[in-house]
Amino acid sequence: VFWMLFGAEQNSELLISLLNAVLRHAAAIDAVEVLHAQPERLGIDDKSIALDVRVRLATGEEVDVEMQSQRRPAQRERTLYYWARLYAGQPLRGLAYTQLRRSVVIWITNFDELAEQRFHSRFVVREAGTGVPLTDHLELHLLELPKLREALDRNDEPSLVAWGRFLTATADEDLEKLAMENPLLKQAK
Repeated sequence: VFWMLFGAEQNSELLISLLNAVLRHAAAIDAVEVLHAQPERLGIDDKSIALDVRVRLATGEEVDVEMQSQRRPAQRERTLYYWARLYAGQPLRGLAYTQLRRSVVIWITNFDELAEQRFHSRFVVREAGTGVPLTDHLELHLLELPKLREALDRNDEPSLVAWGRFLTATADEDLEKLAMENPLLKQAK
């Protein structure tokens, strides 16, 4: 269902809306290309993985959107491994390292992963003492749906909160209300 909602070509507007809500780029994303969800194996002994929704933006950046309904062992390491496979899977033969593009994993969970009460957490690589960023090429987003109440109270990411409400809706009445508030959520319903 998650792939049908966000990975199907006819629903690209929904995917773009979700990506804009999570990534909050300076320039809005207006086009995406949904890619084959299984990155190529880099070596004969590599573990095979299948990503939920793998997307390339017009900038060349790749984004993996994962939905996890239940906790799995080493979930954090698994997420980092997915990012590493995305990043290492970029075609580089004959190109300079400066041509590598940022890779992002968006991880949506139906369980609490972190002790903090934040609904949306963003992870990047920074120097531990000064906080100076090393690169913007590694970015991980975690959306913990059970913590949606915190985001509703703060109302600092209204578009993302709307998607969170949609993904956590348990009754047709809730979906109807959301559909009345937002044309894209009406399409998603």
